[in-house]
Amino acid sequence: MSDPLISIVIPLYDKEQWIESSLISIYNQAYKNWECTIIDDGSTDGSLRIVENFMRSHPGSWKVTAQVNSGQTTARNLCIKSSYSDYIRSIEARLI
Repeated sequence: MSDPLISIVIPLYDKEQWIESSLISIYNQAYKNWECTIIDDGSTDGSLRIVENFMRSHPGSWKVTAQVNSGQTTARNLCIKSSYSDYIRSIEARLI
């Protein structure tokens, strides 16, 4: 199997400081057969706005959904359910 689809899932809650650097890291990967699903879990900061602006200016297989705050586990599970690949990588938006 060459170039399998990789799903990246990001549960997001109030990480406006770090989300853009996380998205840049995904976007700049040499491997290009990916999809990234982001579930904004009721952020009260500018996280969702940053994600939406980034997606407009950086083409890729991005999906974003906003929900009422239900917790990281619920957000991550929703991301996984909406992914299409057999390979899933979960990340958190944070400074590494």
